[in-house]
Amino acid sequence: MPGLALLREISVSDGLLDVLVVRDTSIGSALSIASIAAGHPVNRDAFHHWQVREVTVTSDPPQHIHADGEMWEDTPLTVQVSPAAVGILTPKAVV
Repeated sequence: MPGLALLREISVSDGLLDVLVVRDTSIGSALSIASIAAGHPVNRDAFHHWQVREVTVTSDPPQHIHADGEMWEDTPLTVQVSPAAVGILTPKAVV
C-alpha cells in the first residue's frame, strides 16, 4: 500500500536493507505487527529489526525462498545493497 510504513526508520532511499524477523507465528505476534502497520505504538517484542548493507540467510534444513511473489533460490542466500542500481522516472510536479 502506498504510504504504509511498518517502522519510521525504514526508508527506500537510505542505502540499507531492512531485515525483519518475526519472533513467533502466534496470533498475538501477528496482531502486534498489524497494529504497528496501522500506526499504533511499536511493540518490539514481536520481531527483531536490523538495517544492513548485506545479509546472509541460512537454515537447517535448507528452505525455499519466496520474495516479491517469485521463487528465489534455496537457503543459504546472500543479498546486498546495490546503490543507484535502479533508475526511477517520475512525472514533473504540477504546481
